[in-house]
Amino acid sequence: MGHLLNSGILLDDEERRQVAEALVSEELRTPWGIRTRSARLPGFNPFSYHGGSVWAHDSAIAVHGLATAGFAAEAAALIDGMLDAAAHFDHQLPELYAAYPSPRFGRPAPFPPSCRPQAWAAASATLLCSAMLGLEADVPRRRLTVRPIAPSLMGLNSPYSVRGLRLGADTVDVRVDTHGGTEVLGIDGKHWHIAAPAPCTT
Repeated sequence: MGHLLNSGILLDDEERRQVAEALVSEELRTPWGIRTRSARLPGFNPFSYHGGSVWAHDSAIAVHGLATAGFAAEAAALIDGMLDAAAHFDHQLPELYAAYPSPRFGRPAPFPPSCRPQAWAAASATLLCSAMLGLEADVPRRRLTVRPIAPSLMGLNSPYSVRGLRLGADTVDVRVDTHGGTEVLGIDGKHWHIAAPAPCTT
């Protein structure tokens, strides 16, 4: 379902709102990502490959879709949760993991057959970063849009930086201040157009 938001295939704001509400509902959302199956459906099992586990890359796709569609607060909460999950796996997100519905379990549980490292799970970090910064790069036209999620929505009270982002043959750093203002470093004089709309604050 998260792929619908990310693909841009939904027809209008109402469809986007309905999908966003479903993704962050108690049925699908966990503290560490989005389940592959609703916790209310028969056959739900947090240790089932497709029947209730959390897939890192699917969750990242949903996060990016939420951020792109304007649901910044919802995206921020999921980014925070996935970063927390990564910390439980030595900052190396596995292919999938289990998240129990009960609050008694304070961490995601390893899924024994899951691959780690795993290519598309590793790539989820890039998509989370893109969602967090609101990055849209049009390399052929040399245009970069940066519209970050306001740090306050992610519980951050200080500026942060992301360094070493590749844009074609160029490398840039992005700094975000506490109000969501941005500074892009490293491509001065290289004929890039930088667009920085107001940060996402809701």
